[in-house]
Amino acid sequence: MPAEVLVVEDDRAIAEMIGIVLAGQSLRPCVTGSGERAITEFMRSHPRLVLLDLVLPDIDGVAVCKAIRALAPTPIVVVSASRDPEMIAAVMAAGADDYLLKPFTIRQLVKCVDAHLPATSAPTPISLAENPADAAPVRSPQVMTPNRDNVPAPVGTGSLQRSPNT
Repeated sequence: MPAEVLVVEDDRAIAEMIGIVLAGQSLRPCVTGSGERAITEFMRSHPRLVLLDLVLPDIDGVAVCKAIRALAPTPIVVVSASRDPEMIAAVMAAGADDYLLKPFTIRQLVKCVDAHLPATSAPTPISLAENPADAAPVRSPQVMTPNRDNVPAPVGTGSLQRSPNT
């Protein structure tokens, strides 16, 4: 079963684009434009990753980040156009793992998602033999990136990261 990614984005065009990219990466996007619904959906579905906008119509992304972080250690990547250092510091202090600045490229989004999805989200092994019992499984190609336990931080995301000790 594909890993679920909770996308919290009130701009429908951006949410749709992120959903298409995630689905193209064999992930299952769950999209909401509301902070309150995001928290409810998080508790219901237990996604493997959260992509969180800061500016939402009901509650701000910092509050959503704090609420989700209080529930689970699920990676939270903030996806925002805000360049305000105080806002960035607040959301990182609230428990965000990374910050992806809008506008971003599809490549940047994919690298960031790959860097933060837990290893348990890896594709299912496949076999190329006619009789699967006779062959060793072959894994589909995947990008290997450091996880939370492996420092240094992922290479090439071009984003801020929370220290593993915070």
